[in-house]
Amino acid sequence: MIRSLHIKNFILIRELEISFSDGLNVITGETGAGKSIILGAIALLAGKRAESDVLFDSDQKCVLEGHFHCKNLNLESFFEENELDFEDIGIVRREIGTNGKSRAFINDTPVNLSVLKAFSERMLNIHSQHESLLIAGSVFQLNTIDSYAGNHELLKSYRNYFFTFKSVEEKLNRLKEENQRINSDLDYYNFLFDELEAARISKEDFGELEQDHKWLSNAGKINEALSMSVFELTESEQDIIGRLRRIEQELSSCADFHEEIKDLSDRISQAQIEISDISDSLQSIASKSDFSENRMEEVSTRLDEYNRLMHKHKVSDIDELLHAKAKIEGHLSASSDLDIAIEKLETEKADLFQKANKEADNLHEKRETASKQFALELKAIIADLGMPDAEFTIEITENEFNAEGKDKLRFLFNANKGGKVQPLSQVASGGEISRVMLAIKSMIAERRILPTIIFDEIDSGVSGKMAAKMGNILQKMASSRQILAVTHLPQIAARGQEHIHVIKENDGDKARTQMLILNQAERIEEIAKMLGDENTSENAREMAKELLSD
Repeated sequence: MIRSLHIKNFILIRELEISFSDGLNVITGETGAGKSIILGAIALLAGKRAESDVLFDSDQKCVLEGHFHCKNLNLESFFEENELDFEDIGIVRREIGTNGKSRAFINDTPVNLSVLKAFSERMLNIHSQHESLLIAGSVFQLNTIDSYAGNHELLKSYRNYFFTFKSVEEKLNRLKEENQRINSDLDYYNFLFDELEAARISKEDFGELEQDHKWLSNAGKINEALSMSVFELTESEQDIIGRLRRIEQELSSCADFHEEIKDLSDRISQAQIEISDISDSLQSIASKSDFSENRMEEVSTRLDEYNRLMHKHKVSDIDELLHAKAKIEGHLSASSDLDIAIEKLETEKADLFQKANKEADNLHEKRETASKQFALELKAIIADLGMPDAEFTIEITENEFNAEGKDKLRFLFNANKGGKVQPLSQVASGGEISRVMLAIKSMIAERRILPTIIFDEIDSGVSGKMAAKMGNILQKMASSRQILAVTHLPQIAARGQEHIHVIKENDGDKARTQMLILNQAERIEEIAKMLGDENTSENAREMAKELLSD
């Protein structure tokens, strides 16, 4: 529960600190005084996104800090999972900078908004005036029955199967689309691959063909060069090897007289051996270099085939052509792999659907049972709230599978005896909706361990005797949890264990909201004013005392 709230530089508040009691805390004040500001501050501490225009003074940051009683609420695992230090009193802080950016902390550890929301869901529930409009929505009505029936774990199990099923279904549809696209081109890919396979293309083969083509295309020039070279090396009158032999003989005769000449003579000897080897290699090449017209035709034909395939596949070299072949082979392999993957996912999808459907059936049965009991209990409460002849039933019909199961649920209502039940939003007045909503909240509160519930004018459209009965319900709810209730009715204000009064006053050239905890005498005066006596007559004071003593 909320122990205290510190607000600084927020909307109409310069700075204030307010404490709350364990039971029913009522918040009163004139329209426009800023009663809902306190709820806005709590909503931000609960993880609501911050707006950029909440600063009282635009040159300073806004700081909101709430102290929450966390002991005996089984929150230790939540703190451990989120790497937070657990304390009996948890401190939640929200800071909003002048640039509109905000930061959040739990026990001085920075957290994101999702963690803040998860914490607040375990601590409090805020009923805003807007939520009364949601009572007609199917999701709200389903959530209400699920809360009443205690379906949290069952719904969690169902959603796990459902969302996994949807994920598998989405993946399966993508694979089927891809497989259909691949299969539409499969014959063409098979033709392309068979053609490339039949051509026996390889990088080595292409390299040899290019080399042979160059050789054969220049056979005459090559033979002439080889013949001339061999002749000059070994066959001419002044052949190079013979001349080197003579040079080596001359140097050798002087080798004993000079060490360096000996070395040079040896190098000439080695050169003779190397050139002789070169000559032998040239003669060997010459013997194999005869031009073959058949070979030339064969090489040209093969190269033409390579060039045709490169042009067909829009590539410029053998590496790209081989890559194109591998890609085509990949398409063919992918089709086979996709068939296997699709078959596997089909089996998984069917299994998940069966499990989700079973959990949806379990949800349906529990909702059916809970709805009957819920309707009976709600009718008893609203009868005590001035609607003894009201009819309330819950209609459950089959719906398409969704995150909530396969049920479509409607609250049907009629406040008048003998009237026909219709959807709640079509036949209930604002005051009737407020009373129905309070009845629902009180029923859910009994089944859900929630330390704090906050009501923002749950009494809208209600007055007189019914207001007193609503106050009694709030008081009863507050016997086992903390209640914060913004109200404009004296009958409800009088039921409060703590009475917080909101006033708006001028602070220089700006309006400022203040919040005061009233003592008994101040409560009598305030409730007397709420009774409609502007001059707070003695009669109004006596009525206020009577309300407070009930």
